[in-house]
Amino acid sequence: HIIFLSSDVVFNGRDPAPTEETPPDPLTFHGQLKVQCENIISKAHPKYHVLRLATVHGLGDRASNSFIDRALEDLTLGKQVYAFQNISRCYTRIGELVGVLVRLIDDEHYGIYNMGSPLKTYYERIRDLSEETGIAWRGKLLATDGDVLPRIQNLNTDKLSKLLNCSFT
Repeated sequence: HIIFLSSDVVFNGRDPAPTEETPPDPLTFHGQLKVQCENIISKAHPKYHVLRLATVHGLGDRASNSFIDRALEDLTLGKQVYAFQNISRCYTRIGELVGVLVRLIDDEHYGIYNMGSPLKTYYERIRDLSEETGIAWRGKLLATDGDVLPRIQNLNTDKLSKLLNCSFT
């Protein structure tokens, strides 16, 4: 049994809510590699779970390379943080990912699954996580525009939510 962590970068952002059946069409080399790995695994091994993860982060983990974790840490330290108000993504909390991985170890509903929260901008995500964790953000979290493609990358996560009877935040 193989569990492979893929990414939402297998999609190009054109589909408003891509499902697991939406044909991949990556914009980046990283996305192309993820699609190649998904194809190799699905053809070579009948027992696999592929998780297409949205942006993965914790709640301000200092050891993380995640922009969201670094932003939360900087806000905790009283620093200003600029976050995109025009770039929207789904997100995957590391704790939720670990919980899903544990549940999939013995699961026999093999296949590809999308995993992520409802769509939000980076600014909204950091603001909401700051509120949730009690981090002062007003006047320190500043909205800015980014030049990143795709501008919007949503994921339809109904398949995994129904399988595990859960939701992602």
